[in-house]
Amino acid sequence: MTRAYRIDAKLCRGDGLCVAVCPKRVLEIAEGKARAVEGRVRHCLLCGQCMAVCVHDAIEVEGLSRADFPPLRRHAFAPEDFETFLAERRSVRTFKDQPVSRELLERIARAAAFAPMGFPPHSTSILIFDRREDLDRLAAELRRGYGKLLDMYRNPFLRLIIRLKRGAETMHAMRTHVLQIVEEDNERFRERGEDGYLYGAPALLLFHANRWSVAYQENAMLVAAYAMLEAQALGLGSTVLSIVPPLINNMPGMREPYGLGQDDVVVLGLIVGHPKYKYHRAIERKLAGVRYLRP
Repeated sequence: MTRAYRIDAKLCRGDGLCVAVCPKRVLEIAEGKARAVEGRVRHCLLCGQCMAVCVHDAIEVEGLSRADFPPLRRHAFAPEDFETFLAERRSVRTFKDQPVSRELLERIARAAAFAPMGFPPHSTSILIFDRREDLDRLAAELRRGYGKLLDMYRNPFLRLIIRLKRGAETMHAMRTHVLQIVEEDNERFRERGEDGYLYGAPALLLFHANRWSVAYQENAMLVAAYAMLEAQALGLGSTVLSIVPPLINNMPGMREPYGLGQDDVVVLGLIVGHPKYKYHRAIERKLAGVRYLRP
């Protein structure tokens, strides 16, 4: 799509910053001013880099609003402070019996929108559950749906069908991880009424996108990570849930009640709430590996 570039010649100083940051070489300096390169405007990604870097507000791109480019406040923390913040984050599954206000949930959503994306605009949407009755209903659906899956897995013929339909990788995850959790969590609910799926959290965020969007899974995961960090900054606890999306995506009749279209895919869930307990120690974690290509 060809886009219009409006460059105010009175404000443009011809410093070339917009040219330097453009990843698709859409801009150039001619006669001391910035201008769009003929024939390359169709390559514009709508990334907004040119508008964000221009000190003089001389450039505006069709499809982008100047209101979406507020001035930056430089962060006031050192790298060590940020690392401490990251170390403080815990996966929280025990919450106070206290709702999360919509003001806080909206702040989480706003912060999550700062996550990088494959191609603008964002392909990720967030569906928020913040009513107890809706959360309890979903938890009941999870127990029921995964209970059926557990029964199917116990049948050798149906187990073979699942393997052929879903593949060896999915089957391995089910055998070694998912079904063990399901059996235990359903038993916990039967015996003690404990919710082992959503952990009684007062809020759940579902990150979903159209399956035909470029890099929709990667984008949704990044958005969820930013949401999780913002929750931490607001004093809330959170935990990423991967057990919710498969049921909503694959169980008949689960999409429509939540306003999800046929091509919508739920990528991740994030439970959020006020932590019941305070942690006093970090947990050291290590990646599977870190190495340089050349020593």
